[in-house]
Amino acid sequence: MKSVRLRLLLVSIFSIIAVTIVALTASLVSLSRMEKEDSEKLVESICETEKEKMNAILSGVQQSVNIMTEIALEEFPGLDIIKDENMLNEYNEKMAEEFISISNHTESIHTLFYRYNIDLFGPTAGFWYGLSNGIMTSKPTTNLSLYDKYDIQNSAWYHIPAEQGKAAWIEPFFNEDLGIYVISYVSPIYYQRTFIGVIGIEIDFTIFTEMINEAYTYIDGSAYIVNKYDKIMYHKDYEFKEDKPTVSDKTVEVKSKLFNDMSVVVSIDKNNISREGKEGKLTILITVIITTIIGLVVSGYFVITSTAPIKELTRVSKELQDGNFNVTIRCTSHDELGDLANGLQIGLNEVNERLENVNRLAFTDSLTGVFNKTAYVDHSLRINKDIENRKFAIVVLHLFNLIPMNEKFGREMGNEFLISATQFIQSVYNKSNIYRITGGLFTIILEDSEYERKEYLFKKFNEELRQQQIIIEQDEVDLPIAIGMSEYNKLRDRTLEDVYARADKYMQVNRGKIRENSSRNHEE
Repeated sequence: MKSVRLRLLLVSIFSIIAVTIVALTASLVSLSRMEKEDSEKLVESICETEKEKMNAILSGVQQSVNIMTEIALEEFPGLDIIKDENMLNEYNEKMAEEFISISNHTESIHTLFYRYNIDLFGPTAGFWYGLSNGIMTSKPTTNLSLYDKYDIQNSAWYHIPAEQGKAAWIEPFFNEDLGIYVISYVSPIYYQRTFIGVIGIEIDFTIFTEMINEAYTYIDGSAYIVNKYDKIMYHKDYEFKEDKPTVSDKTVEVKSKLFNDMSVVVSIDKNNISREGKEGKLTILITVIITTIIGLVVSGYFVITSTAPIKELTRVSKELQDGNFNVTIRCTSHDELGDLANGLQIGLNEVNERLENVNRLAFTDSLTGVFNKTAYVDHSLRINKDIENRKFAIVVLHLFNLIPMNEKFGREMGNEFLISATQFIQSVYNKSNIYRITGGLFTIILEDSEYERKEYLFKKFNEELRQQQIIIEQDEVDLPIAIGMSEYNKLRDRTLEDVYARADKYMQVNRGKIRENSSRNHEE
């Protein structure tokens, strides 16, 4: 009896070992082919991801400059009037205030400027503001007559858009005043076909170099930025404006163009995925082999008679391969397989809990408890992927007295002021995703049922806002929240950012009315 049992056990063990060896061999062969395919997909994915992140910043700069240009034209008093020095100074002060307000919503901005036509107003006319200790501070304007028009730092930013007659990106250059590399976006402004001047923004190029350096953590290759002439703008191993490295036949390279005619380039050896990935796969294979051998040797008899737990664990394994960690293991076996299932379930529960904590920390604003800008960018990217099939609206809100509140009563009271405003916004848009972008700027994406109720919620917000007051040092203070809303129109909107820009403009108009009404009430 024992010899028969032994023979059956040995036959079963050797059969399973043979099948396991064949399966592992086929898996390794398949895996070697997949690694090459994965390397190409990895390069494309990383390049596209970095491009989208950079384009989001560039798009924000373009939108800000476009809004600044529109405001400058709307407020321009006319050529004859503006030549009066008092009128010019008054116009400059008003534009500087509006531009600084817009710059607060632009990521990585370091300078903004409005320079006038040197033939009409002289070589130093206009204003220039630079970031100093986190505050936009007025700086002396450059005397454009002292520099050649091709001088990239001192005058090209003026002459290029002026000669082209349209907005232009100026490739990165070292700003000696700021001590950093910057990128400029400059737009010419015309009044009744007469060239008035240029309006522009400079942003810190470091934010792009940091994105490129971050890409190195995902690949065992290289990532860099080039201009339209394939000159290096940033590469950790090459000098600024060197020629782009040559590509060998063994290298996979993807090049993706940005809004400003620069390109992101990511390359990797065809036979080389990250070292950590290879070591991890090898560890998994060794673990599978050792676990299989131990399981066969220790519990061969139970492998033959107890197939249900194995099938359940196989199902769970497939779920894990598909990336689903939120899985429940249904196993009632009171043996080693049961212990293995219980241990795996505990591990999965801990992984899910940690993933939830990581996602919550990554996507939540620590002060107000609503979603943060990272969550907004993630949501907007998902919408843009199939925007033509979406119905949504964007609401932009701005608590615009936050900085004066911080200066007058201190940051702690300013935080309470911001939290109170957030709670009021949540009380109206209580089923929507609310994102705090920066400072007192919030954005809401209305979809599904909230999209259908957009007009009602917008009206309700404005009605209840009039009744909202908070107590600061025994005084009741209104909540100065400006609001703008716009819905997606597939005939004119290409991306979510187009809808946002329109809602932001409506918010700025509403903010101007609130300030005007407030000034009128104070005068009365």
